[in-house]
Amino acid sequence: TYRYTQALPELRVPLYIVVGNNQRLDSHEDLYVTLYNCSVDRSDCSRCKAAPQHFHCVWCQLEKETGCVYENSCPSKLAVATCPSPVIYSISPLTGPLEGEMALTVIGSNLGHRFEDVAGSVLVAGLPCVPDPAQYIVSTRIVCNVPPGKRGLSGPVQVTIGDRPTGISKNHFTYQDPTLLNVHPGLGPMAGGTRITISGEDLLTGPEITVSVGNLPCILEEPVEPRAIVCRTSASLMPQRATVRAKYGVALREFLEKPFLYTSNPQLTGAFPSTSFHGGGRIIQVEGTNLDVVQQPLIKAILEQEKMPTGKSIRKKRSCDSLHGPHAPLSSASSRPCVEVGDLLECWEPCCANSSTLLL
Repeated sequence: TYRYTQALPELRVPLYIVVGNNQRLDSHEDLYVTLYNCSVDRSDCSRCKAAPQHFHCVWCQLEKETGCVYENSCPSKLAVATCPSPVIYSISPLTGPLEGEMALTVIGSNLGHRFEDVAGSVLVAGLPCVPDPAQYIVSTRIVCNVPPGKRGLSGPVQVTIGDRPTGISKNHFTYQDPTLLNVHPGLGPMAGGTRITISGEDLLTGPEITVSVGNLPCILEEPVEPRAIVCRTSASLMPQRATVRAKYGVALREFLEKPFLYTSNPQLTGAFPSTSFHGGGRIIQVEGTNLDVVQQPLIKAILEQEKMPTGKSIRKKRSCDSLHGPHAPLSSASSRPCVEVGDLLECWEPCCANSSTLLL
């Protein structure tokens, strides 16, 4: 008999003889044997039966619990001939598009001890789901390809192994039809960086969601919600009207009613006045073109550092709400603290779009 403490199902070791007072008799340098432990990494019946046959591992009803042991360690009457029914712990994802063609992962135990046990035995909401042999893990994981289904169809995942009772998931898989209903804002500069919100229904469908504006990726900014997707546009080489698309695996959804408009980038032609009070608070008018397509315009000033005169107060900054004009900012922007850059101060302040040609 032998014992080893490493948590390894197999262990290759050299073989030699010790005689007398720990005196070792050298053996041939290539004389190795493989030790194995049936119980390691074989915590359920299916994994036990999947052990190499020459190991002679059996699933045994021991005194206190069942376990995987060497057959000579299990009385014949206590050996379990048939494994228990499949048990499903989780399924992922819980939703998918009507087109199907996406991977669904089933995690559990006793999900077969070879791939042939599960081939053709998985149902999703009553429809056959074809397992992928490359992603199958004995007893614990099945990955299958979800077939097309009808909107609203919902049901559990079922796995049947041989003539044993079917394993049924507690959670249901549901077919959804994501629909894009609106895009805001509808325009932004060629430089990209516009944060757009796509409104719709069942937008949180499946595990793989990508968004594009035309052929350009729109980078997800926040976790997708059932009724909203928020992403940031990439740069475009030219002004263009581009269709907003969301892709769910192979399923494509488009918002065709109103394409997103990439406009020419803002151009500045002038800013005045060029001086201000020490305390700030003076409105600077910035002139140019396409100034209203930026969501959060900021103005940067490079200032010489001067000590604040004693007794002088800093003027209160004006908010966009206090300024008159047809264009309200698309998102609020708070001023940033000034940063020292060498002997100068670099200061950023939010601006308000008064029109396409004027920032305040």
